[in-house]
Amino acid sequence: MDKERIQGNFSEIPFSYLLFSIWKSEKSGNLKIKKGKVKKNLDFQEGNIAVVSSSINMKQFLENLISHKVLDFSSYKKCNDILAKNNSSPVKKLIENKIFSPASLWKFIENYIKLDLFPIFDWQQAEYSFETGSISKTEEILFLLPTLDFVLEGVRLMKSEKVIKNHLPQDEVTIHILSPDYLNKIKLNYLEKYIISLIEKEGKLKKIFSFSELGEKETQKIIFALLSLEIASYMKESSLSDQGLSKDELRRIIEIFNKKCFYISKYISKEIGPVAINILGKCIEDIRPSLSNLFKGISLDTDGKVLLDFALKKSINFQRNEIKKAFLNDLDEILAAEILAVKKTLGNEHESILVKNLEKIEE
Repeated sequence: MDKERIQGNFSEIPFSYLLFSIWKSEKSGNLKIKKGKVKKNLDFQEGNIAVVSSSINMKQFLENLISHKVLDFSSYKKCNDILAKNNSSPVKKLIENKIFSPASLWKFIENYIKLDLFPIFDWQQAEYSFETGSISKTEEILFLLPTLDFVLEGVRLMKSEKVIKNHLPQDEVTIHILSPDYLNKIKLNYLEKYIISLIEKEGKLKKIFSFSELGEKETQKIIFALLSLEIASYMKESSLSDQGLSKDELRRIIEIFNKKCFYISKYISKEIGPVAINILGKCIEDIRPSLSNLFKGISLDTDGKVLLDFALKKSINFQRNEIKKAFLNDLDEILAAEILAVKKTLGNEHESILVKNLEKIEE
C-alpha cells in the first residue's frame, strides 16, 4: 500500500478531532507533532494508539515515578544501574530483576504515556504530520490505548477555554445527537449523559447553555467532547458577514437549503414510500407556531422543497441584520424538525447517516 502523508495545524483541526479522524479511518502509521522546540511522536495501529517499548524515554519515565513517589532515590539509582548493564529491552530488564511486576509496570507506563500526551489537547497551534503505513517494529508494541477513551479522558482534563470555544458553533446553531455504532464503546459519565439529554430536548446551543445546571464552561467542554467523537453534530454555517443579505446571497442560501430538504425527502421516501411527504408536511405544521412571521405561510412542494419564493418576491428588507438572523434561524429550525422526523420514523442509525450526508452538500 502506498504511504499517505497528511499535514496541518491544530488551528484548523484540534488534537481531539485529529485523533478521532485517525481512529475512524482505522489508519496505521506515525503522527509527528511539533510546537516550537517540543516534539511528540505517536504510533497508531488500525486507529488506536500503539505504545512501543523502544519509544519510551526510560529516564523521564523513572523520574516520573519518583515525582509520584512510586520510587525513592535509591530505587531509582538501582533501576539506572540495571538498565546500563546491557542492551536488552529496558522493560524486560526491570521485570526480570523484580523491580516491578509485569502488571504494575504496564500500568505505570500507561499512566506515564497519558500524562505526557494530555497537555497536547490544550495546544492552540502546533504543526502535525501523519504518515500512514504499518509500524516497523510491531513486536515492540506493549499495548494499544483505545483512542476513543483517550480522547474523552483528554478533553475532560482540558484547561484551554479558547481551544474549546474556537471549535464550537455560534449560540444560535442547533445541535443534533447522533447514535453511531461505536457509541457503546465509549464510557460516558453521568454529566455527559445529562448534556446529551439536554441537547435532545432543547437542540439550540443558546438554550442548552441557559438550561444547563453545569454552567456554561463545563457545558461547552462536554459539547466539545461530543463533537470531537461525532456523538453530536450540527449543520455548518455559511460564511456570511454580520451585514444583511443581498439578493444573490439570498438565492444561494435558498438553493442550498432546498437541496438539503430535497435530499431529506428523497431519503425518507426511499425507506417508506409516498407517505414520507405527509410526515415531513406534518413536522412543518408542528413547528409553524415557533417560526418568525416570515415563515407563517410556508408549505412543502411535492418533492419536499420548502416554497420560499416569498422571500425573493415580497418587499422584505433582508439588508437589516435582525431580519437576516430571523430568516436563517427559521431555516435551521425547519431542518432540525425534518431531521427529528426522520429519527422518529426510521430510528437513530438513519438519523446519523442523514446528518453526515447533509453536511456534504456543497455550500
